[in-house]
Amino acid sequence: MKDYATYGLAQEAWDTLNDMKRVSGKPTVYDYNAFLYYNLKSGNLSIEDLVEVHGRMRILGPSPNALTFNTLLNGSLSLGSLEGAFYFTKEMCRNGFVPSFSFLSKLLKRSLELGDLVYSLDALELMLDLDYFPTEPTSNLLVNSFIKSGKMHEACFLLSLLSDKCFLPSMHHSYNSIIWALCKSGQTCVASALFCSLKKRGIGHNVCTYTALVHGFSREGAWKEAFHVMDEMQREGCKPNVVTYTILVKFLSDYGKIKEAQALLNKMEREGCDPDLVTYNIMLHALCRQDKIREACDLIEIIEQKGLHPNSFTYSALVGGLLKAGRIGSANKHLLDILPF
Repeated sequence: MKDYATYGLAQEAWDTLNDMKRVSGKPTVYDYNAFLYYNLKSGNLSIEDLVEVHGRMRILGPSPNALTFNTLLNGSLSLGSLEGAFYFTKEMCRNGFVPSFSFLSKLLKRSLELGDLVYSLDALELMLDLDYFPTEPTSNLLVNSFIKSGKMHEACFLLSLLSDKCFLPSMHHSYNSIIWALCKSGQTCVASALFCSLKKRGIGHNVCTYTALVHGFSREGAWKEAFHVMDEMQREGCKPNVVTYTILVKFLSDYGKIKEAQALLNKMEREGCDPDLVTYNIMLHALCRQDKIREACDLIEIIEQKGLHPNSFTYSALVGGLLKAGRIGSANKHLLDILPF
């Protein structure tokens, strides 16, 4: 039987297994295990074949043992059948055997890779029932899968569930992703509540977390709250970075608060956080929108003095502003400076 299975002769292997019934005490569970192992290795069995073999053993005997179930579990995954894998997992538990952490982790990851969130939750539930905890990368992948699907409620529930299992401190990436997603979807107050809840549990926030709240409040024009977050992060010893400042500059500019944006630009430099070209381009675009051409030209000089190289976005903003102000000659000059001939 082993030779037939090894060489891909599935029918002959089946026939040999059936012929063993003529011998007393045959086929044994070890014969069935060998049949499954070698046929799976040769790619001779389908998921329907696995179900048939398991059904035959369950009804006619011998009863499957732990090795049988492990072979069926791994075989189902190798055949790409999540349904089969979950069926055999439940059968394994029903028969008093315990699936390994390794297999359930693999089952969870495969469910996530295939984008099946229902099976992913089923796999997580099986793991937690056995006091198995998914690894940090898998947990982050699980939470982020729900975020990408727009299922924020489920993502928050998962975060809460994992925190109850004392698994939260190593999941900065997951709760930062949730806070960012909430802030980008206009739910900054919910994000702020989650932020405070995590802080009460002793979870330290990083610049990414604070920046998400700055983004959310600034996007909604809640300047008091946005600057309060900036003050709090500095009190906590978390220094705003160029991304944090640039977000504030952008939304202040979008709301027409040019003076406040310019003041923040100056503050960046005083704080030792040099604006990058993205920050300057945002400021330049805002100045040109409000016909502040002289200040825009001065800003171009500052950009060049700092050793930054204006790009197409820089010049398109400036040329657009010059044309709007009727300064066609100046616009042509800048175009001639940047266009290749």
